[in-house]
Amino acid sequence: MKKLLFATLACLLLCLAQVAQGQQNQEIRGTVLDTDGEAVIGAAVIIKGTNNGTITRVDGSFSLNAPSDATLVVSLVGYKDAEAPVNGRATINFVLEEDLMFLEDAVVVGYGTQKKENLTGAVSVVTSKTIGNRSNANLGSILQGTVPGLTITTPSGRPGEDVSLNIRGWNSINS
Repeated sequence: MKKLLFATLACLLLCLAQVAQGQQNQEIRGTVLDTDGEAVIGAAVIIKGTNNGTITRVDGSFSLNAPSDATLVVSLVGYKDAEAPVNGRATINFVLEEDLMFLEDAVVVGYGTQKKENLTGAVSVVTSKTIGNRSNANLGSILQGTVPGLTITTPSGRPGEDVSLNIRGWNSINS
């Protein structure tokens, strides 16, 4: 009985050692560029199926530790996602293509991005054509009257003074 227990335990330890060797992490470095060869800043590089990852630096470079059998996924708003298996490589470079269809349907909100169809609030768009016809040194004054519900005030009333922006009123249910 003791021999059987010892053999089972030895087998189990050997299997665990094999699994640990297969899952050893290695450092992977690389760059993320767009189709014009420009660095893509702030792209998420994630190990597929996990929440582990990193963000690209100013020069588009990244480094992270991942299992040799993992797959890396790179994503950024406005670009199509890209995937690449690690396959034991230490360097992986990505080229992201622009996703123009997504940009037309995306709305940047205070807590990320949403598709227009999933958004529950009002959306206003101010284009460069709208503000290009206005002449003022203060962006707040240029936006005056372009967005419904946007109230712009200058506390002192002096020209060139900073402005205060308020969307959808001064009061709330609580005050």
